Amino acid sequence: QAQEVAERIRTAVEQHDFRINDKSQHMTVSIGCASYPESTTIAEELVALSDKALYQAKQTGRNRMVLFREINPE
Repeated sequence: QAQEVAERIRTAVEQHDFRINDKSQHMTVSIGCASYPESTTIAEELVALSDKALYQAKQTGRNRMVLFREINPE
C-alpha cells in the first residue's frame, strides 16, 4: 500500500501547478519506500532503508518512487 500511496503523491506533485510569487513552478519529488515487515521489522531500519531507496531514486533520474526491494545489492 505504501508504494501505491507514494506513487499517487509523486504523480499529484508532478501534475500540480504550484504558484510562487505569482509565477507558475513545476516541481517533482523523489520518494523512497521500504515496507514492514517485508523489508525489516525494526523501525529504525525501516527509515534507513527508505532513505537508501530515496537516494537510489535521486541517482537514477529523479521524479520517481523506488521501493527498497528494487535496489541492487552493493
